[in-house]
Amino acid sequence: PMFDVHTALEVLSTGSYQELPSSIEQIRPAPQPTPKEQQAKLRRITHLIYKQLLTCPLPVGVELACVGSGFAVLRCKGLYEAKVTLVPALPVPPNSEPSSPQGTHVKTEPGLAPGHGGDGEDEATSGPPPTRWRWLLLSFVFPAHAVRGPPLQAAQVSSLLQDLNNRMHLAADAAVYNKRKEAAAEAAAAAAAMAAAAAIAAAGEDGGAP
Repeated sequence: PMFDVHTALEVLSTGSYQELPSSIEQIRPAPQPTPKEQQAKLRRITHLIYKQLLTCPLPVGVELACVGSGFAVLRCKGLYEAKVTLVPALPVPPNSEPSSPQGTHVKTEPGLAPGHGGDGEDEATSGPPPTRWRWLLLSFVFPAHAVRGPPLQAAQVSSLLQDLNNRMHLAADAAVYNKRKEAAAEAAAAAAAMAAAAAIAAAGEDGGAP
């Protein structure tokens, strides 16, 4: 075999290797936050959760059970108990409408269900500030009397959790898209009103000229 003696000598003598490609930096894992930084992030997320719960009404029949360190527990009596948190969301591309999974009706009413995160304008916990926040379902619990048939297996729970989060994500994007459409319609109506007022004013000036 052909041994790379040159590289071996450099590593043994210097403790490093100077000819590694710079692209290797792209796969370097991010440094782990210190316990103090983690606590600061949890406090920040908890503050955001309180803010969203105050500004976004809960769906009918859903009540707030508690708010913990970085999460909230919502309860619908006799049906389920869900643990949710807020995570930074990627910006929705301009002039794009999120598509729904086949057979899925995406609701965009205000509130926590299915995934509306409010205006989402806030500061990030680290790095560049995101423009949006969205709700993430961490876990859920069904009362024993609310489940028909055998209990759900771990794989079924994981699949259901992923599907619910996908629907919440799509609903949050749809809410942003609808908000953009409403803002564009209001701007167009305001521009049309200004144009009409200018036309009426111009007509009045022409009629009053000698």
